[in-house]
Amino acid sequence: MNTENPIESIEDDGKTITFNINAREFGRGIAEGVMNYLAVALLCALIFLLGIQLIRNAIGFGVDDSDKDAWNRSGLRVHTDHRTGIQYLSDGNGGLTRRAEK
Repeated sequence: MNTENPIESIEDDGKTITFNINAREFGRGIAEGVMNYLAVALLCALIFLLGIQLIRNAIGFGVDDSDKDAWNRSGLRVHTDHRTGIQYLSDGNGGLTRRAEK
């Protein structure tokens, strides 16, 4: 059997059907189809996530009083000591800094 261009035969109701199968072309076609599908899926996911982020910024979701606005966030978190009422700022790396008064 020739691996580059094998010929397959199938008998169906006394009729013989013969066709060429090129395994490399077939495999490349499947791989190309899968890659095209993944590229489209990733592009759609990227557009969806960017749209969600745009909506979140437009409505100001997650903005606290340490941020200038939804488009210019400080990256800080405001923590309040509920016993004393003193506010502290953290940047998520584990340290706390007492918030200065205006």
